[in-house]
Amino acid sequence: MRKLLGLLLFVAACDSATAPPDTYSYRVILPDGYQQNATSRYPLIFALHGAGGINDLAPVFDGYASEDAQFGFIVVMPNAEEHGWVTTSLRGTLDDVVAKYRVDEQRMYVTGMSAGAYAGWRLAASRPTDFAAIVLTAGGGLDDFACGLKNVPTWLVHNQGDPIVPTSESIELYDAIVGCGGLAKLTVNSPSAGLHPHDAWTPTYSNRAFYDWLLRHRRGVPGTVN
Repeated sequence: MRKLLGLLLFVAACDSATAPPDTYSYRVILPDGYQQNATSRYPLIFALHGAGGINDLAPVFDGYASEDAQFGFIVVMPNAEEHGWVTTSLRGTLDDVVAKYRVDEQRMYVTGMSAGAYAGWRLAASRPTDFAAIVLTAGGGLDDFACGLKNVPTWLVHNQGDPIVPTSESIELYDAIVGCGGLAKLTVNSPSAGLHPHDAWTPTYSNRAFYDWLLRHRRGVPGTVN
């Protein structure tokens, strides 16, 4: 049942009447001082929206970045539009970002919400040495990739009683990673007041602990997962 749900969500996220683009359009947040510090490189958060579109995701990152005076990330939010998430297009988009912006390639992180979590997991599986850490919120991913990504710290965040994507999706992926001797962290929260019970991403991306956790990890030197 779990693999069937993951497959259905992936197919839904990739449903398209037209050929997928080589690269998606994307929104970029640059840290303060990016233009002035012409030689500095910055950690990248590659963030993928869910079925509701980029407007479910962008306000969270926009809001947090504007409130945190020490925000030091490049955040890239691709827009799947009518194409859905296609791994080859995500790879092309990531390559485009690295070519255009001063990204610290030792500190590239992928995260996603709901359907974007499944897409982020597939992207990481296709580039298992590219990312320093993975954070999946209100989603999950196919267990088949767990052993291939066991050395990439992965944080799974879900709400208890999620009515859209069962909490078991994150729990079972966590178990699969740990079963391979991998680096995984699982957080199951009570739904935040005023938010939809599926929304595990807003409290995650609005919390400094998320950004601090990412910065503890570099590619090939994962650090502690907790």
